[in-house]
Amino acid sequence: YVRWQAAQHLYGLALHEEGESPMANTLVEVMEALLAQAPGQEALASLLLALPSLNEVAAGLEKVDYQAIQRRHQALSAYIGEALAPAWRRCILPLGETPYSPKAEQMGKRRLEGVALSYLSAANISEIDTQLRSIYFEADNMTQRLSALRLLWHYEGQEAEQLMAHAYEAALNEPLVMDAWFQVQATKPSGGTVEAVAQLLNHEQFEWTNPNRVRALLGQFAQHNPVAFHREDGAGYALFCESLVRLDALNPQMAARLLGAVMDWRKLGDAQQRLLREALQQLARHGLSVQSQAVMEQLLA
Repeated sequence: YVRWQAAQHLYGLALHEEGESPMANTLVEVMEALLAQAPGQEALASLLLALPSLNEVAAGLEKVDYQAIQRRHQALSAYIGEALAPAWRRCILPLGETPYSPKAEQMGKRRLEGVALSYLSAANISEIDTQLRSIYFEADNMTQRLSALRLLWHYEGQEAEQLMAHAYEAALNEPLVMDAWFQVQATKPSGGTVEAVAQLLNHEQFEWTNPNRVRALLGQFAQHNPVAFHREDGAGYALFCESLVRLDALNPQMAARLLGAVMDWRKLGDAQQRLLREALQQLARHGLSVQSQAVMEQLLA
């Protein structure tokens, strides 16, 4: 835990800095040493080598600009991915050599591979799209396949649309896999995800009465995609609050829990605060359930 905490502190320092981070070279040296020690302890290495999420970075700030955090996160990820590309490539598992096993050793190796592929994708290293497509089609487990699909989709890799269509067909008789199909799209860190989520809310496979499906789409969008949710024009807030009107009538407990996703809204910049407050006030005028009204009163107090 102490090593993980120290790593997170270093990453946080780099991600909080504006402009070119003088910490970047230090981080590369530290990560190179960690990668050299990774064989036999891949699970630990995967935890130590992963940058904190945007939400984790924001938790340490008094005022939050998610768009700026994303730009720094992407730039640092790309720098690390390019600087350590050969070492990251060595973390990619040979396809077809070892059958899938749920044992801890293999789980750790798959987790480290996921971290490595994330950095290589951020750096847009040559042939990474080809590598991801091969993993998607040839891996014998959903962990690797979904990781490859997510990276291709989030980084707009070649043939991402075709793979997403293929994944949809494969998920038609698998509810949990279909949940993951929605989740991958809901968490793409792009402003255009707002419109994509709006379309998916009307998709034939989306069910307002299915809590898992709602969490996979609306929940993931609001809680785990701050770039899209906090889009500067407030479109993410409007979509979220409009959706909660319908959800509150069907499942007030879930609507109230999702409403809690914006509990820290006063950490946003003034313009974002105004837009979110307006959306919340509009939502409050619809006559909410007792559960959602209680949360709303805390939000607007």
